[in-house]
Amino acid sequence: MNELKNPFAIIEGKLTHVKDINKGQTLICPLCGKELILKDGKVMIKHLAHKSDTKCGGESEIHKLVKQYIYENVESVNVNKHKIDLNYNNLTLYGEEKLKVIERKNEYSVTNKYRPDLLFKLEGNYYVAYEICYKNKKDKDKLKDILSNCNLNQVYEIEITLEDIENMDLDLILSKSKLIYNKLEYCLDLFKESEVKKITKNLNDMLSKNKVDETVEVLKLKRKVDQLEKDIDNKNTKIRSLEGYGEEHTNWLMKMQRDRIALLLEENQELKERLC
Repeated sequence: MNELKNPFAIIEGKLTHVKDINKGQTLICPLCGKELILKDGKVMIKHLAHKSDTKCGGESEIHKLVKQYIYENVESVNVNKHKIDLNYNNLTLYGEEKLKVIERKNEYSVTNKYRPDLLFKLEGNYYVAYEICYKNKKDKDKLKDILSNCNLNQVYEIEITLEDIENMDLDLILSKSKLIYNKLEYCLDLFKESEVKKITKNLNDMLSKNKVDETVEVLKLKRKVDQLEKDIDNKNTKIRSLEGYGEEHTNWLMKMQRDRIALLLEENQELKERLC
């Protein structure tokens, strides 16, 4: 496995990658402040070395220099999924646009719990953070909770390799950006969640109301059935009491009572069917 070596030097106060360094320039190590020399032979790849032996450098220090180099040299960045399609039936995020860097901050705390590697203010008052990862990645779920109340629009993660550090092709490195936090997406999720809760509550309210209304209706019908059955019993009782009298006196009364019973029975059957 190749050893990670520092590919940066300070030239006239500017952090410079070895790919942009030429022989004859005065080179200062950004880590220890000692003088560096450029080695560009036929066998070894172009690299920097200290004039004298030193234990200068390490992965964490070189990682910081990579972040510093990106911070100083990026002029514009691509943002995506930064617009919302306002189709109510299917809210979606879209968009891909290159925005110019207006202001930049290095290791700046956006909240008391989060300090990104790089923070850029872009045209349109758009704030984007970058996490430059050599080995350790950020937890996306934790970011959502931490950043929910700040004005940071997006967070991108760039996983760099040893080859990236050796070549420092900024366009290639930035093309590896992965969106790990998007405030617009977070807000959209909250909106959808609230809408689902609202719809669910409305449905539950409707179901509860219908259940109450149904119960009341059933009780009314049952009371009506009970009353009809009492009326039918009363009519039958009256018919039986008339059967002892002469035919000429009772026929019309009995017919009237039987017709009334028939109507009551029909109505009673309809009510019972509604109760089933």
